[in-house]
Amino acid sequence: NYTFDYLAARNRRTVLWGCSIGENNLNSEKIVSLHNFTAVVARESITQKLFVDMGLKNVFLIPDPAFSLEAEVCNLPECMNNGEVIGVNLSNFVGQNVGPNTMLGNNIRNLVACILNHTSMKILFIPHVLWIGQDDRIVCTELCEEFKDSGRVYMLDSDCYNYCQIRYIISKCSMFIGARTHAMISAYSTCVPAMALGYSVKSKGIAKDLGLPESSVVDSTGATSPNEMSDSFMNFLSQAENMRTHLMKVMPEYKSRLQGANGILSSL
Repeated sequence: NYTFDYLAARNRRTVLWGCSIGENNLNSEKIVSLHNFTAVVARESITQKLFVDMGLKNVFLIPDPAFSLEAEVCNLPECMNNGEVIGVNLSNFVGQNVGPNTMLGNNIRNLVACILNHTSMKILFIPHVLWIGQDDRIVCTELCEEFKDSGRVYMLDSDCYNYCQIRYIISKCSMFIGARTHAMISAYSTCVPAMALGYSVKSKGIAKDLGLPESSVVDSTGATSPNEMSDSFMNFLSQAENMRTHLMKVMPEYKSRLQGANGILSSL
């Protein structure tokens, strides 16, 4: 709101680009600002519909720009040299109450145990955000330590790779489970079957626009049973190859929608 007010007072055109906003994220000040942007570009259709229903003008739908980035070939971690690997991204921001006696903590631990017990795959934890206060390495390190005796749990040293190199590593996973939206985008864009541990409208909206089943997005904060994530994983496991085939079919057309970005800006 402050940024918008600052620019509007100087008669600058303003564009809110690539946003995902749920109805519960809004307040009266945000609504005023949204109505006064020169254009608003949503990155998924649930947000777009909310804006249209609110009566906003100049509302556009363009996929998240991260879908346009190409994976950059790099050396793979040693654990990927033989056998199948499932990539797992967990966020301390999403799972900040991952204590042993919390519902979320029990779900995540049961999910890891389920992968180890019901598949032969190795688990590679892939931290995606390393910022202070939102460092994915915190929860990933805890789980690596807890399950180290399995001999099948590893963690990527994400500090050694850039964003597009991490995308390449994700692309070489047999499957992927992710909490971070942009980690999920790396999986989707490289046609890796992926299950989102979603906590907001962006996870649901992107999956919907890709034509993926609702079951591919698991509410990471609203669980009422300690086995919801593991049950969802077993369902995901049975659908993974169909999801890969579907993503290979729809991804070229979905990415092509990004070409509309230049036209939107030129029209303003």
